[in-house]
Amino acid sequence: MRCKFCGSTSLHPDTQHKTFSTGKAVAGAVMFGAVGAAAGFIGKDQNGYRCGACGAFMDSPMDSFTEIQVNGAIREAESGGRRALYDYYKGQYPNIQASLPAQPAGASVQAEALPSPLPALLPAMEDGDTIKRSYRYGVWEPDCPIYVESVVLYTGDREDRLSLIAWNQSGKTLRSVYYTVRVLDDTGDEVANLRCVYQNLSVPGDPEERDKTMLPAGKQFPLGTDLAYRVELTCEKVAFEGDEVWRRREDEKQITLPDQPLLTSENFPRIQYVQTLFTYLQRANALRDGIPCSPRYYMPMEGEDYWLCCCGHPAKKGEACPYCGDFQFNMETAFSQKELRERQQTAVKERAAGRAEKTWPLYEAAVAEKARKEEEANSSVYAKAEKAWKENTIASVQQAQELFLSLGTYRDAADRAEACEKRVQELEEEKRLAEEKRLAEEKRLAEEKRLARELAAKKRKKLAVILSSAAAACLAVVLLAVYVIVPTINYNKAKALLEAGQYEEAILTFEALDGYKDSEEQIYNIAEYYKENGKLSEAAMAFYIAKDYKDSWQCSFELWGELAARDTIAAGGFHTIGLKSDGTVVAAGYNEDGRRDVSDWKDIIAVAASDSHSVGLKADGTVVAVGSNYYGQCNVSDWKDIIAVAAGDIHSVGLKADGTVVAVGSDNYGRCNVSGWKDIIAIAAGGSHTVGLKADGTVVAVGYNDDGQCNVSGWREIIAITAGGFQTMGLKADGTVVIVGRNNHGQFDVSGWKNIMLPKER
Repeated sequence: MRCKFCGSTSLHPDTQHKTFSTGKAVAGAVMFGAVGAAAGFIGKDQNGYRCGACGAFMDSPMDSFTEIQVNGAIREAESGGRRALYDYYKGQYPNIQASLPAQPAGASVQAEALPSPLPALLPAMEDGDTIKRSYRYGVWEPDCPIYVESVVLYTGDREDRLSLIAWNQSGKTLRSVYYTVRVLDDTGDEVANLRCVYQNLSVPGDPEERDKTMLPAGKQFPLGTDLAYRVELTCEKVAFEGDEVWRRREDEKQITLPDQPLLTSENFPRIQYVQTLFTYLQRANALRDGIPCSPRYYMPMEGEDYWLCCCGHPAKKGEACPYCGDFQFNMETAFSQKELRERQQTAVKERAAGRAEKTWPLYEAAVAEKARKEEEANSSVYAKAEKAWKENTIASVQQAQELFLSLGTYRDAADRAEACEKRVQELEEEKRLAEEKRLAEEKRLAEEKRLARELAAKKRKKLAVILSSAAAACLAVVLLAVYVIVPTINYNKAKALLEAGQYEEAILTFEALDGYKDSEEQIYNIAEYYKENGKLSEAAMAFYIAKDYKDSWQCSFELWGELAARDTIAAGGFHTIGLKSDGTVVAAGYNEDGRRDVSDWKDIIAVAASDSHSVGLKADGTVVAVGSNYYGQCNVSDWKDIIAVAAGDIHSVGLKADGTVVAVGSDNYGRCNVSGWKDIIAIAAGGSHTVGLKADGTVVAVGYNDDGQCNVSGWREIIAITAGGFQTMGLKADGTVVIVGRNNHGQFDVSGWKNIMLPKER
C-alpha cells in the first residue's frame, strides 16, 4: 500500500476523530433538524491509515490502479528506460523513490523554475526578444570544473540563442571553457549540434570570492534553429591560468539532481523540512542588522556520494558546499513531528470554525431546495394521475387511484382517490352488462349460421349427384392425357434427340419424364458414353441426374472426387485448419466465435476457411461449418450432394453434383447471386465476390467489382481458378495465367509466367 498524498509505503492503521463536516451537518439538519445538525458538528471516530513519512491521515490508501502505474514507472526508470512517467509521479508523490542509473553524457532534466534574482544576472534583451524557456539543468559532474546551475533559451526575430548560469567550482582561475551542445526540440529529436566557447576569461575559483566565480551570464550562443526546447551539454575541456588544461574522460561521472520540493500550504504540514545552522545564523545576523529575512526550509536530499545544500548547489559528501561553504552536518530539523501535528490540527479547527458560520444559510437553502423539489415531484405525479383519470378505462382509473393515494394530503388527492374507486365500480358494472349483451348476440348469430349450413348441405348433396358422373368422365380424359399421351410424345422426342446426337437436350427431356419407362436408363447410358469419350465432368453431372438408377449416384461422386478441386489445408485471417488422412480435422490459431471447434468432425474430404469461420465437406455430400454466423455464413446443414466448398469473408459457397451452385451468408454486392449458374465444375470465393469455372472453360463471377475482380467474361480455355480478397486468378490450358482486380503491390506481374503446373485432369 502507498500513501495517496506523498506515495510513501510507510502506512499503518490508525483512528482519527472527525469533529466537523459541513455536508453532514447540512444533510442532518434537512433530514432530522437540530439533532442532525449537531451530529454533523460533533462528528465521530474514523478508522483509516496514517502515513509515517508525511503524517497525513486517510480513510483509504492509494487506489490499486494508480499504485500499479506508480510501481511500473519506478521499475521502468530503475531499468534504464523512460523517466518521463516516473518524473510525473515524482512531482505528485514526493516520497516515491527509485535507484536511477546515471544519464548519458550531456543529458538534462527539467527542474523547478529559475529563482527570482536570476533575471538580474541575464543580459539585456533586444527589442522583440523574450525568454523562450528557462530551467534548472539538473545534472552535476563532481569532477568537472564547471557547475551549470540553469539554462536560459531566448527567442525573437532571429534564431534561438542560449545563455548559461554556470559557476567555477575548481578552486582555480579559468581562462577558457569549451562545451559541445546538442539542441533538442519538444519531441526529444536533435535539431542542431554545435560548440560553445568561453574565451579570454579570468574567473576566480576561490570559495572566499564565490560571488565572482560565475561565468559571464551575458554571453549568448546562436543555436542555428528556432525549434530549441532544451539542450544537452558536454564540457569537453577547461583551460586554467598557468597553461593547465582539464580534459573530459570517457568515464566522467554524472549525477542526476532531484527537484527540490517547494514549501506550500498544501504540503507544509506533511513534509519534515530542515534548515542548516549556517543559514540560521545568517538569518539571525540579518535580523540583528534590521534586514528583512525569511528562514530557508528545504527537504534534506542526498545521494550515494553527494548531498544537496540548502542553497541548491550539490557537494561531495564530507566536503563543504563549493558555492556557499556550508556543511552537511550543520543541518537541523526545522519543525518536530509534534509541532507539525499541532500546526495541522490548528489549521483544521480554523477551517471548521469558518465553515460553521456558513452552516445556517446552507441549512435554509437546503430546506427551500428540498421543498421546491417536493413540490415539483408532487405536481408531476398529480398531472400524471389526472391524465390516467381522463383515459376512463378500468386500468387507467386504478392507476390514477394509486397515484392519488401516494400523494397523501397534497391538494385534493384524498378526495380524488375516493372518486377513482367509485368510478372503477361503475366501469366494471358497465363491462359486465356489455359482456352479457355480446354473448346473447353471438348465440343468436350462431343459430342462424347453423340453419343456413343445413340448407346449403341439402342443396350440395343434390348437385353432387348430378356432377359426379360428368366429373368421372372428365377425369378419365385428363389422366389419359397426362399419364399416357403427353409422356409418350415427350419420350419419343427425347429418343429422337438422342439419335441425333443432341445429348444435353436429350438428358433434359428424359429428366423431365420423371422415371417414365426407361428414361433413367437412357440418361445412365448417355453418362457412360460421356465417360468413355473422356467428357468426365459431363458424365458426372449426367450420372447425378440418373442417381436413382443402379449405381448412378456412386458413379457421379467417384468422378467428382477425381475432378473437383478440394483443399486439404486452409488458412483464415487468424487461424488454420488441416484435413487428416482418417477424415478428421485439426486447427490452430485464434478461436473467436469457435472457428477452431472442429475436433468432432468425421468423414471429411475437403476443408475451407475465412477470416470468420471454417467449412468442411463430408464424404456423403453434406457440409458442416463452425465460427461466426452473424450473416448466416454457417447455415449449411440442409445442403446435400455437394462435391466442393469455398469460404469468403462472410459467406460460404457449395458446388452441387449437377453443376449448380448454392451460397449462404451476407449478400452485399450480390456475392451470393449464384442460383442461375449451370455446368459449373469448380468454385472459388474472395473476400466479397464468388467465382465459378464452367465446363466449356469460361468463367462467371458475381459480387463486389469496384476493382474489376469480376471482369472475367472474356476469359477462355480456363482450367483452374482461385480468388483473393480483391483479385481473381485463372490458369489457362497452355500453362499461362490471367488475373484481374486490385494491383496495389505488383501482384499482377504474371505476364511472363509459363509452364504453370496443371491441376489433375478433368
